[in-house]
Amino acid sequence: MNSEAQKLPDDAHQLYQDFSAAVKENSIEGIQAVMTKGSFISIKNDALSFGIVYPGDVIDQLSLSMLDFKYFKYMTYKTNGPTSNAYYLYTEGNSESIIITLCMELENGKYKLDGLKMRDAKDFMINLNNKDYSFLDLAEFRPSGVVKPMPPIIEKVDYIANIDITCYGYTVSVTVNGIFQETVQNKSRSGVLMGGVKKGENIVELSIEKTDVAETALPEIGIRALINQQEKQVFYMNEDLVGTSIKKTFTVQ
Repeated sequence: MNSEAQKLPDDAHQLYQDFSAAVKENSIEGIQAVMTKGSFISIKNDALSFGIVYPGDVIDQLSLSMLDFKYFKYMTYKTNGPTSNAYYLYTEGNSESIIITLCMELENGKYKLDGLKMRDAKDFMINLNNKDYSFLDLAEFRPSGVVKPMPPIIEKVDYIANIDITCYGYTVSVTVNGIFQETVQNKSRSGVLMGGVKKGENIVELSIEKTDVAETALPEIGIRALINQQEKQVFYMNEDLVGTSIKKTFTVQ
């Protein structure tokens, strides 16, 4: 094994243990030191958008999800450009085994934690028993090879909100107040609106592409905001529009 191959799993082991220690010590500074800049910004953005107290409740939630490293069995790692994933099998007592993917990015020449993914191992037990890790070449496990764009920093959220998108036969991408939300393809999807809704004017930017010419239903995009402890529909669109630069506005007092 060459020195680079040896160094990367060691870096991964240390990253997880440093992250776990920072969570146990309630140290938001320690968590920040271990994570990529973008991932750390996303933690705070998520907290504000979901209405979670930062940093206290964030650390509490992280603490509940942390797994004891002594039950980690290292399998292998894969590198793709500036991104690398280290893979572990987690088994504690009689509980079901879990495949843990520790995702890393190079930042200023040093690996930082980009996130953790967990997957039930039951579909791959034959491979695992034979130490056949070829399934890690599946898209869900592979390192992306691309550094994620830096997310915008959300300073405050006036109103927590949810976005609803129904677009059978269409592909719809939504950006609200300059914050990209998501791209939905041929399905219905609801989730938290990142950045929430602002007091005053809000701008919705849409890209809508029809992918099924036989589809007769029009795409629906709605935003529900929690205002004075009541959920209110503040935006709704159900129009025959396609294009890459559709802009709508709505105002909330």
